Amino acid sequence: MFSNLTRDLALYIHIPFCAAKCIYCDFLSFSGRESYFDAYFNQLNNEIRNNGALYGDAAVRSVFIGGGTPSYAGAKRIAEMIDNIFRHFNVASDAEFTVEMNPGTVSESDFHIYKAAGVNRISFGVQSLDNNLLRFLGRIHTREDFLSAFENAGRVGFNNINTDIIFGIPGQTVSQFKDTLNEIISLSPEHISAYSLIIEPETRLDYLIEKGEVEDPSDEDDREMYTVCRKMLAQSGYNMYEISNFAKPGCECIHNIRYWVCGNYLGMGLGAASLIDGRRFSNTNDFHAYTDGVNEISEDIILTKKERMDEFMMLGFRMMTGPSKNGFKSLFGRDYKDVYRDVLSDLSEKELISENPGINYCLTEKGLDFANEVFREFV
Repeated sequence: MFSNLTRDLALYIHIPFCAAKCIYCDFLSFSGRESYFDAYFNQLNNEIRNNGALYGDAAVRSVFIGGGTPSYAGAKRIAEMIDNIFRHFNVASDAEFTVEMNPGTVSESDFHIYKAAGVNRISFGVQSLDNNLLRFLGRIHTREDFLSAFENAGRVGFNNINTDIIFGIPGQTVSQFKDTLNEIISLSPEHISAYSLIIEPETRLDYLIEKGEVEDPSDEDDREMYTVCRKMLAQSGYNMYEISNFAKPGCECIHNIRYWVCGNYLGMGLGAASLIDGRRFSNTNDFHAYTDGVNEISEDIILTKKERMDEFMMLGFRMMTGPSKNGFKSLFGRDYKDVYRDVLSDLSEKELISENPGINYCLTEKGLDFANEVFREFV
């Protein structure tokens, strides 16, 4: 929480490569650029060394390697990069260390490499266990690929596994979503992330919907799937600790929580964003410039106190416990109820948030379905 940089930090590493671009994806990622693997990792390792000289005294509490599809670049490259992180940063002995993987790009031998490198958390991009929906989305894996990868990860000894799933896919029925969720639950992963599919502008899916070739999913079905998801996971022992994230006790994602409480994080790799003590900055989005060793900062903003307070509230309401009153007062020297009295009163009257007396405000059941209306009050 904007703490002294020498004490606390999280690292995000961006790997922008994919075997194929999913039709809904607007992330900074590319397919067909395998010839750039080595050039990209050379520059990324240079950036890690350079930033280690600046921030190496910080105790790194979590490392998250995301993308793109990090596993598509190969376990050996990822392991070499991880070794570089350990050499140049002060990674805490109990740090959470996550790698995102597509089930179709990882073998059992790869899991051995990742485990030996220090990875202790796997995040599988599953999305659905219906092969027809996977093909529609442009995913390169099948249900069978995921089941095999999940089994292999467990056999190698990984005991902190996340599965990402999506609901509200065009053409997806509530029954199909239940089937996926039931099968995921039967595998008993430690963590499940469930996201409503957002139709992002200028994606292939947006184009297909505009052309009338794909029907826009209904809000009613989307809301029903979300309700079903919350109910089924609660009944299965998963704690909903954020609007899209569910975990077994003690298995909440340390890295993602840092974002939601406005903690310090350093991003490395193409387009990676950072937030350090109220300063937000981002790497270049220009792929060829980055691989050529030219990484000009594309954004560099010193947030005002008001912007920091607003962001603390907005992100805090993503958490089921709501924005922390104690955390807010520690950072800004004020009670957020005094700062946002009118907004909190209005949202309470709309039954979108409620106050746990003496603790925090948090989303209500109704607020979960209309969370964006709450977030907008702090933008």
